[in-house]
Amino acid sequence: MIPVRRSRLVQSDQLTGVVVEIDATGDPSALAVLQSGLHELPPGQRLVFGYHIDTTGLGAWVEDQQVRIRIWPALLDDDGDIVHDHSEGDDAELHLVFHPTRDRAALADLARVGRLIVAGPDSGPVPLVLDVDVDLVADVVASLTT
Repeated sequence: MIPVRRSRLVQSDQLTGVVVEIDATGDPSALAVLQSGLHELPPGQRLVFGYHIDTTGLGAWVEDQQVRIRIWPALLDDDGDIVHDHSEGDDAELHLVFHPTRDRAALADLARVGRLIVAGPDSGPVPLVLDVDVDLVADVVASLTT
């Protein structure tokens, strides 16, 4: 799991999203996800990302609960069918961990704008951009206090 080092909301005419900075240099699986857009794809296929958002840790009552976003690459064909999905037992997964206190503003912004931008020193020239379900994020963030 890779902790979010810094986060900020970016709002401009061209882009709105929550930018999180991470350092995945020591995690080959996370690097594989971040760099997946740098690889040539088979003809007729396009790269997309799947995700799962939940909480991890012992619980809010011991101040150990965190928000985890698991991200993996998948390939779609021309018909929009998934032809390769890395979500099951593959070595290409990125596990981002948000601290509920330190990253509270970033989580609230993500629940509002629904766009996550993951940047890091080894992610390549283009950051990973992921549109997420704002209701799902809001539900997970709300569960931190229960």
